[in-house]
Amino acid sequence: MEKDKIPVLTLSEYEEKRIREALDTITPESGPYPEDAEAMFALAQDYEKGDSKVSQSDILAFYWYGKATLLGLPGAMAELGRCFSLGRGVPENAPAAVALLSKSAQWGSPRTQNNLGWHYRYGEGVPEDMEQALEWFRKSAEGDYPNAFLNLGLCYYEGKGVLQDKKEAVRWFTKAAAHEHSRAQYYLGSCYERGEGVESNLLEALFYYRKAAEQEYAAAQSKLGEFYQFGNGLAADYGLAVFWYQKAAYQEEPLAQLRLAMCYEKGIGCQKNTEEAFRWYLKSAENDNVLACSKAGACFELGEGTEIDMVQAVKWYKKSAERGYAQAQLNLALCYKYGKGTGIDPTQAAHWYLLAAEQGDASAQVGLGLCYEWGEGVEQSFEKAFYWYGKAAVQKDEHGLFDLAQCYENGKGTEKNPQKAAGLYEAAAALGHTGAMNNLGRLYYHGILPKDVRKAKALWEQAAAMGEQMALENLEVYRREQE
Repeated sequence: MEKDKIPVLTLSEYEEKRIREALDTITPESGPYPEDAEAMFALAQDYEKGDSKVSQSDILAFYWYGKATLLGLPGAMAELGRCFSLGRGVPENAPAAVALLSKSAQWGSPRTQNNLGWHYRYGEGVPEDMEQALEWFRKSAEGDYPNAFLNLGLCYYEGKGVLQDKKEAVRWFTKAAAHEHSRAQYYLGSCYERGEGVESNLLEALFYYRKAAEQEYAAAQSKLGEFYQFGNGLAADYGLAVFWYQKAAYQEEPLAQLRLAMCYEKGIGCQKNTEEAFRWYLKSAENDNVLACSKAGACFELGEGTEIDMVQAVKWYKKSAERGYAQAQLNLALCYKYGKGTGIDPTQAAHWYLLAAEQGDASAQVGLGLCYEWGEGVEQSFEKAFYWYGKAAVQKDEHGLFDLAQCYENGKGTEKNPQKAAGLYEAAAALGHTGAMNNLGRLYYHGILPKDVRKAKALWEQAAAMGEQMALENLEVYRREQE
């Protein structure tokens, strides 16, 4: 075959039938119509981009790519495969895309070769085959195609089809970034930030994040916002942080939406605005950010930036809780415990307490301990109550310390030990737990510890001043006994 001669590629009978059926559903604009394949291809490109001659139309671009493909033009076949791959002008159809890209890739552009590699990489329309993916990415890279550089970089970064080699990943990211590839610039920034495959350098990270952000790459804009908010590698500037968060948030970047909401909630770099905070929490939640789901639930529960709506609160807590966020699991447990936005369900409450408690949430550990102590939603077990109170107490949770002290004082789930109870009450009282102050006073007053009426009275007075009803009652008894 002559070097510059464009081959005519032949479709199978099935492929030709499938394309003709798709084209028969489209009515082109009035003629005159091009008669040769290259003119059809050129018209398709005009429709895809839109210009002074024709209005942009993915459907008509697909139509003329299809017509040129039926005449065997490799470039048109490659573009038709891309239309099927992306769902441009036709319903997405990965197998059809792979069939067309496979035929045309040998003669097609580096973009076609990269696109075929992508289908093999992710198993779209063809079984995943990293050997084939890498072969086509490398062919495309030989044609100096930036997306192929990026894809090879990602393969080395993730260890897909090759031994993981982040230094090699950086090499490919750098090649793509030199072509102003925004996603590659973002990954290169991340490598410099984390010291992956290259020595950590926050100024280099900032440089590449900024280059990507200026090309409207949303994840890089969000990162730039973080740099300005937290002062990574530069002086903190909350106003610029909000600026970049906003740019990314309007592109539906979930993390940027979350951070922007937090800025509005706390008045960081902007006026405090609970309505705007709620709006962005909800948008981020709708984009599946786990923390934002929990935050949106809290807004609905507390009426912050929106009307109180416990049904919506439960909905968003549950979305976050099901994805493992401990705070949402705790909040959902409380909803089931007290019947807020849902029916009272002790079993569900105990279930969600357990999931949060296993992640180390001290409040959930106390809540689960109470379930076991009183047999709510679980079989009663003082030993398990003692265990979970102990877990919370280790974290210096005042309620965990108090409940564990009661176990030692009353011999629930463990042997009685007034001295250990006293030590735990003292620790809880130091954290402001008024019940612990009251109980510690009682131990001193009744001589369970070495009797000390003055200490007892001082503790009751302190607790009473903080609103502890039992301390008020004990002081009244004390006064009557002194008369």
